[in-house]
Amino acid sequence: MRRDLNWKTKREDGTAYEVRVIFFGKKFEIQFKEKDAEDWDHQRRPSREDLVQLLETMERYYNRRRASLIEIAAAKKMLDEFDENTKL
Repeated sequence: MRRDLNWKTKREDGTAYEVRVIFFGKKFEIQFKEKDAEDWDHQRRPSREDLVQLLETMERYYNRRRASLIEIAAAKKMLDEFDENTKL
């Protein structure tokens, strides 16, 4: 990936947060920032919706040659692991 990914998401209750994704060391680092917060939260786990958004974005980037198959595989792996952990 040539650069970081950023997007904003609104919850059902109307609150918003920003998501920043960095691909480093063959893994994604996902960070969150609430609307009124000053610092990024590095410890919070992404929701399934965040991971689906990441995968969709990476697939669009791949079509434009801005992402590699390794990055798509890493995003799919994160989503699969999330689904496996929620089934237990």
